[in-house]
Amino acid sequence: MSLALAEILPLHRPRLSFALLPEKHRLEVVFSGEVAGADYRALMLRALEAHPEAATMDWLYDLRSYSGSVGHDDVTVVAARARALAAGREERALSVLVTPDIGMIHWAAACRVQFHPRRVAVVARMEEAEALLACPLE
Repeated sequence: MSLALAEILPLHRPRLSFALLPEKHRLEVVFSGEVAGADYRALMLRALEAHPEAATMDWLYDLRSYSGSVGHDDVTVVAARARALAAGREERALSVLVTPDIGMIHWAAACRVQFHPRRVAVVARMEEAEALLACPLE
């Protein structure tokens, strides 16, 4: 019986969490496992509701263990809410996607449109993300 369950259930439960770091002017979001789009939407909307100032902050997405199904419609909902809260004050904000998946550059291109004027970058390592976030926009 337990062998059959092991074949059906994922080995690791999906995890999605956020932390607001006002001292770094940053919202950090961690995706792990098969994160669904509805979960991403709910988490980001909850974060923005609880901390409206996060709409103007830098966002660091840790996607190193992500293998889920966040889609365009999910991003559209979050982007609309973030833009409404930021009210044009996010022109200096940066979103950094940390992932080994080179294909994520295509998501970054879509996010640049959805979250404009927020800048979006993709890097493979956390050290690269920290370096980008440490450099103010000129």
